[in-house]
Amino acid sequence: MRGSSNAPSQGVWLTNIGNPEGQWEENKTTNVGIDASFLKGKLDVTVDWYQKITDGLLFQLDIPSTVGNGVAPFRNVAKMSNKGIDLQVIYRGAIALDWKYEANLTFTSYKNNIESLAPDVPFFDVNSAASEEGRIGGRFVRNEAGHPISSFYGYQVIGLFQNTGELTNSPAQEGAGVGRFKYKDVNGDGVITPDDRTYIGSPNPDFTYGLNLNLSYKAFDLTVFFYGVQGKDLINYTKWWNDFVPSFQTRKSKNALYNSWTPTNTGATTPIAETASNISTNQAVKSYYVEDGSYFRAKNIQLAYNFPSAAADKLGLERARIYLQGVNLFTITNYEGLDPELGGNDNAFGVDGGQYPNTKQYIIGLSLSF
Repeated sequence: MRGSSNAPSQGVWLTNIGNPEGQWEENKTTNVGIDASFLKGKLDVTVDWYQKITDGLLFQLDIPSTVGNGVAPFRNVAKMSNKGIDLQVIYRGAIALDWKYEANLTFTSYKNNIESLAPDVPFFDVNSAASEEGRIGGRFVRNEAGHPISSFYGYQVIGLFQNTGELTNSPAQEGAGVGRFKYKDVNGDGVITPDDRTYIGSPNPDFTYGLNLNLSYKAFDLTVFFYGVQGKDLINYTKWWNDFVPSFQTRKSKNALYNSWTPTNTGATTPIAETASNISTNQAVKSYYVEDGSYFRAKNIQLAYNFPSAAADKLGLERARIYLQGVNLFTITNYEGLDPELGGNDNAFGVDGGQYPNTKQYIIGLSLSF
């Protein structure tokens, strides 16, 4: 027999834990829509109202670390509803001879709510690379009945401790100190504990909207697409790295360097610059990270020239088009992170761990059809 090793080798490695009681999610959708055309086809209006009920939402709950390499089974944990409205308005016409235009406006608004949970599931949360428990002291997202999916959960910051007298007259708080975070005593028991954590924001927007404008003159056409999101919150987790000295002792943000609390800068919202690390500084999920993630962005602007059919035929082409395009040319937002347009999965989104932003691009292109 060739070979010198006689160590046993495992032939089957069981990792996925089964759930014999698991069932498929059940979705019930109701949709009512209206399509109408006015002004001899110049104006089109589409309105859709929908409701979607998801019963038996599947989720992988945490399992004890003693299970080893086992992968948590999917369980039916919740009933969830989505209700919303979609609106589209298109208007087209001509300004003058050879000048044509079309404006396409879209509007979407929805309300998400977790209606109920399985009897043995008080809530379910998600651990992600952005919210590492050992560093931040908890998870940003908690999903609980009566709240939208992916709601943010933590301590509500009500200011910074200004002096020793304020420390004495405030609820007892671990690590409390002058210049450090002061949390709201939610349950009113006179002590700041994990029971005082509350819902501090939601990444679900009030509404989103888009505007697509098309203008053409003879062989030229201009297309402009704007997109906006209003009324959503984001967790700017990059603040943990940039605003607190003990988190990552390299380069700091301007907040940490110039806007942090000092005896002469008592109006600051960024805590005192120090090396201490506790729940009153950088070791707790708190509303300090929550920012308004609303934005308005020029997603795409393109100016193009379409070669006449005769010129394309001489080149053996069916169609030829040259264009100049700009992508993400500008964004209007109050969000301090790199980009308010974040991704994420269905039950944990809106946490910005410093993902690579949508970049501004300038493109010159040639489109040929043979």
